[in-house]
Amino acid sequence: MAQYHLIQTDTDIAHFEDISNGLHDGYIIQVDYRNTGISHCDGGLQFDYDGLSLTIHVLVTSLPGHPTFELLFHNVPEWQIRQYQFFDMIGFSIVRLDNGYFLWADDISSNMEDLKQGSYVVAESIRWRKL
Repeated sequence: MAQYHLIQTDTDIAHFEDISNGLHDGYIIQVDYRNTGISHCDGGLQFDYDGLSLTIHVLVTSLPGHPTFELLFHNVPEWQIRQYQFFDMIGFSIVRLDNGYFLWADDISSNMEDLKQGSYVVAESIRWRKL
């Protein structure tokens, strides 16, 4: 299976946009999430606050016949996935926020509030691979 590519720079973002066709007319196929740092133990739950992290795993594809991409968002403080009737996205944006986190959104707007009207994920890191 292909290895993950870490997005850290504008060049990384442009490379992913190029190889994924900008997810033009794309679809979200699957979303899974895992909250680490919380586990069951006798009598309740055990919290490991140092290990507490939300990871979101999203499968997306573009036009018919294009490959599927796996996106892995790590340490996620905020996210929202919306359901759409025809297609999920016309493209995508990845923006580095002032706090060092990344915002991935299913829109190409430059207005932060517009981006948060659709599906989006704020994450400390983003990795992707082509399936």
